[in-house]
Amino acid sequence: KEQISVHKSMNLHLDNKIKECTSNSGAWNNELESLNEKLTTIRETERIYKKYSVYLQAVGRDGIPALIIRKKLPIINHKVNSLLKSMVSFKVELYMKPNGDVKEQFYFSDKKTDTLPLSMGSGSLRFITNTAISDALHFASTLIKPSIKVIDEGFDTLDNKKLMELNSMFDYLKSKYKNIFIITHKS
Repeated sequence: KEQISVHKSMNLHLDNKIKECTSNSGAWNNELESLNEKLTTIRETERIYKKYSVYLQAVGRDGIPALIIRKKLPIINHKVNSLLKSMVSFKVELYMKPNGDVKEQFYFSDKKTDTLPLSMGSGSLRFITNTAISDALHFASTLIKPSIKVIDEGFDTLDNKKLMELNSMFDYLKSKYKNIFIITHKS
């Protein structure tokens, strides 16, 4: 009877151990499922991050836009200078710095020894050049070309003598746009 009692006690103890192990096994299974879900989420996040990283590289300063700009700059420079040739005695060059910034400069001599940033030019020089750059960008773009041009006080930077010299610019603008609005304080 004593041995039976000892074995019953041992069976009861082992039965409790089995229940405890079964309970722990269920908890561990739940924990394993939770960890698998977290792992799946981490893998999905990593996949999205990799795609986003590739996207950022593509659209970054050295990505696709920079490649397009570098390819189009010679065309834009040629168009700008062909427009300026009949109006002024200087030339303009747009160039891309290594960090991706596009800068403009102007010069009078063919050796470019007198090159200055466009920002250092006079008001009339900047206005004429910006008008030519704007048109060159429209020329190089594949977007729909506008039929209207608005110039808001752009000619106010020009003296009367320079304004009279710009008849070729007016003729060019008239041939390019259906409607031109010029807002000015000049008579």
